[in-house]
Amino acid sequence: MWSAYENLPNNSKVWVFQSDKEIASNIIDGMQVDLRQFIDGWVSHSKPFPAHALMLYNRFIVVIADESATHIGGCSMDTLMRCIDDVEKKYDVQLKLRNEVAYLNPSDTVPNIIPLSQLKDTYANGVIHENTIVFDNLVNTKQAFESGWKKNISESWHKRFL
Repeated sequence: MWSAYENLPNNSKVWVFQSDKEIASNIIDGMQVDLRQFIDGWVSHSKPFPAHALMLYNRFIVVIADESATHIGGCSMDTLMRCIDDVEKKYDVQLKLRNEVAYLNPSDTVPNIIPLSQLKDTYANGVIHENTIVFDNLVNTKQAFESGWKKNISESWHKRFL
């Protein structure tokens, strides 16, 4: 069931889905409707639970779910993945690419995306630097999302690829 983001506890589960391209505002509006409808009906073991979805930087979908009342089991995870699959098809985006890095330099308004394999060359060519912001889509709780989703590349696990 849809819940306000601020009402979800810090230990809520988080999933971050990164788009392969910038998503237009009118598409985001449609995605938000679809995600809210999904979350309103999302259950685990036949029990609804509080959840929320954010659309950030015209590139990310962040799903947050409170597991304190019921554990989110495999079937519930499968329904989330089917929802993301449906969003990908409906809006012609890819949201489950795991070998892409999103970064944001001070002059950027929308994060750039590069393959992880190109991170070292991008750094060597001066396109990114130690203070470039990267997005850690591996965060798995609301607290980790708030404190560590965006960080300087020099403070991120991405640094080992430079």
